[in-house]
Amino acid sequence: MDKKELLHSRHIEVNCFETDEESLLVEGWLSDERMVACMLYATGQPREPGVYHHMTARMRVSMPDLFILSLEAQMPVVPLDLCREIRSSVEKLIGLQLRPGFTDTVRALLGYTEGCVHLMNLVLAMASAAVQGTGTFYSRKREEDGRVQVPVRPEDLDRTVLVNSCWLWREDGPLMDIIRNSQAGKG
Repeated sequence: MDKKELLHSRHIEVNCFETDEESLLVEGWLSDERMVACMLYATGQPREPGVYHHMTARMRVSMPDLFILSLEAQMPVVPLDLCREIRSSVEKLIGLQLRPGFTDTVRALLGYTEGCVHLMNLVLAMASAAVQGTGTFYSRKREEDGRVQVPVRPEDLDRTVLVNSCWLWREDGPLMDIIRNSQAGKG
């Protein structure tokens, strides 16, 4: 298939920062850019090329149990000022745990008429990154007194947050068999 003119570009970036031993700060942004002049369907008014959506969010997640401690969003650029009225909808997620089923819960709380699909997509990307960031926090090697140390042993982490999150981590898959067998050998 031949590509012709670039019409639209979406960028999502998520960064995870160490804050202390008990929480992780996750910052994300979503940007939609229209590369051509278009019409805003809601009003029928023309729009010049440029940024159409720009949203940011900051989320603090507890470690290692992955509860959302705080979550706030900003919407610097939106097609209509009315869009900003739903910005605080992300606060409905405070107190939830990033576990299997989280995506369905977020869709119920932020999808459709309950929120903003763009904020929902951003939060879901941030949640996935938070799991990775927490894993990085606990699995990284630190030097202490000239020795390399891993702060937490793999068997001490709750890997159930990953069960059924993808094909590899499926409950009846070979990776879970390896984990179960390694835990049985230590017990």
